[in-house]
Amino acid sequence: MELPRTQYSQEFRKKSVKFFKASGLTLVEAAKRLSLPKGTLKTWFMLKNGENWLQ
Repeated sequence: MELPRTQYSQEFRKKSVKFFKASGLTLVEAAKRLSLPKGTLKTWFMLKNGENWLQ
């Protein structure tokens, strides 16, 4: 059985990456605090730093 995919708003993505960068937490710790899969936060962070798509 497949779980439904969660869709996050652009604003939530921006704020999550900003929180991670400012918090000083590890990626795993920040993802836990945001209730996100660590891979999701990592993807957003990598895209933000590489392509500036969240600005």
